[in-house]
Amino acid sequence: MHKVFYSISKKPGNFGTKIYNYFFNLYNIKAIYKAVGIENENDFYKLIDLFISTNMIEGLSISMPFKTLIFNYLRKKDLLSYPNKFNSLNCVKKDLNNKIKGDLTDYKILEEFLKFYTNMDLTITKFYIIGNGAMANLSKVFFEDRQIDLEIIDRNKLKNFNLNELNFKKNIGLINATPIHIERVLELKKIQFPFLDFPVRIDFNYDNPFIFNGYKATKIQFRHQFEFYLNKKISLSEIDKACKLIF
Repeated sequence: MHKVFYSISKKPGNFGTKIYNYFFNLYNIKAIYKAVGIENENDFYKLIDLFISTNMIEGLSISMPFKTLIFNYLRKKDLLSYPNKFNSLNCVKKDLNNKIKGDLTDYKILEEFLKFYTNMDLTITKFYIIGNGAMANLSKVFFEDRQIDLEIIDRNKLKNFNLNELNFKKNIGLINATPIHIERVLELKKIQFPFLDFPVRIDFNYDNPFIFNGYKATKIQFRHQFEFYLNKKISLSEIDKACKLIF
């Protein structure tokens, strides 16, 4: 019998489905990965209850806006093996003690982003973060722990903030933790500071060495989620090769 993994989001894409099933086939793993669109919280909780009460689902990948919901729901039911300080999860699986093990692999993206601009010999003393959801909160906690100043920009008030003026500031960075296509409000080719753009846009050419894009980020996330689910490591070079074949 094949293990079944589901990806949950409001607007499911095809990246996870294609790359997970590619590696399942490559390594002869008897498993299948499916994307599910969930429109409301009631349907979301029904699927979580199915995961909790049966062996039909091996693991779940959770996208916005459900990352905080699943953390709170499992914590309320006292089912989490251990909590995390980010109060959100993006992947869960059954633990051996009838608990549920969860992780927030988005954290690994921020670790790689930190290495990215550190390797460029850049020192950042302040980050501007666009958004107020789970990804924005994660970024906030991550950089607060490193004693870096932060300024949160409400996505609904973005038109009142001139992002292009950031090029005239020193030792700053920018994170877009929203689905907004940032080129609408920021000239990407002129960016002179490290910029993490979370939205996954496979065919979009950023053409700027200061940008750490969402396509790169989601490959990092996939690497850690794959290991989380199956206790099997794959390299980023393997993932890059797979992506060139699949997409």
